[in-house]
Amino acid sequence: MSTIDTKSLTLIYNDYEDFKIQANKGKQSNYLDSSNRNSTTGENKNKLTENMCIFYNVVGLIFQTFSGLGIKLISLHYPNNFTANNFLSLRSFNNIFVAYFYLSYNQIHIPSLSQIEKKTWFFIRCTFNYFNIFCFVLGLYYLRFSTMMCFSCLGPLGIMILSVMFLKEPFKIKYLVGLVICLFGALLMIFNDKHSSTDEKSESNDLARILLGVMFGISHIIFFSLTWVGTKLMVNDKIESNVQLLYVSGSNLVIGLIFVFTLEDITKIFNLGYFILCCIAGSIYYMGLLCIQLSYTNIDLIKLTPISYLRIFFSFIVGYLFIGEVVGYSDLIGSCIILGYNIYNVYDV
Repeated sequence: MSTIDTKSLTLIYNDYEDFKIQANKGKQSNYLDSSNRNSTTGENKNKLTENMCIFYNVVGLIFQTFSGLGIKLISLHYPNNFTANNFLSLRSFNNIFVAYFYLSYNQIHIPSLSQIEKKTWFFIRCTFNYFNIFCFVLGLYYLRFSTMMCFSCLGPLGIMILSVMFLKEPFKIKYLVGLVICLFGALLMIFNDKHSSTDEKSESNDLARILLGVMFGISHIIFFSLTWVGTKLMVNDKIESNVQLLYVSGSNLVIGLIFVFTLEDITKIFNLGYFILCCIAGSIYYMGLLCIQLSYTNIDLIKLTPISYLRIFFSFIVGYLFIGEVVGYSDLIGSCIILGYNIYNVYDV
């Protein structure tokens, strides 16, 4: 009798253990399923709609317009201190702290270079941003402002071509039509600014100086296009926007300091007012880049190309309000063409 009871108890105990194992597996499976559902839900919540991407892009362009205004005002108020290299160095110095503070506060992991898959494009993204701005500033030295802005407006054309080549984004005729329409509106505004520069160096008819300015203008277009295609690729690889800006600011600081120490007078940066204004301009520029990078999360880069021309429209408004630039009829017509197409683009995206 006792033997039968022992065997029965053993079988009951084994059945109980099997039941516990199966129950634990079920709980673990349910937990994993719920975790996957929560992560998927979180991704969907964080995923921006295309209209929100357009909104962030426009906000970023506004910040960049005021950043450009800051560069203009700083160069006017501190002509003995301002150079392209020391300004970019100080701005990058400020942005490193802004990016690192944000990443540390939100406990966001900063990946090492070995963890980044597209290292070539990441290098392009980090370094070409500096030369993009540097070439634009040097182009302004050799060419009139309106002429250099014409080169800057050709940047979206380069982005469109590279997006089709490297990002495999679909090409539609309406994007090309929008590009032509906005370029036409930008040219109407730019060609009205015939007397924007009084600098004899800028107005010189010297062929060598003009060719040098054209070279910087073309270089600006190339660096501009490669920089923003690289940004889109990094966003596609889930590299957080502030992580990108941290690496970009770090590389720009190193490049800028190399030029400052080897080619310029380092003492020019030792001015408290100049340093503070450069940091403020850097923060505004940082917010602009952050908004633009956020706009790349759920939309084809090629769709945002026509919106880039709003920068001309915003520059026209800021120049009129803060610098007192003369407004002509072509300015009004050109800005209306640009704004009208982009309103259409938002509702037909």
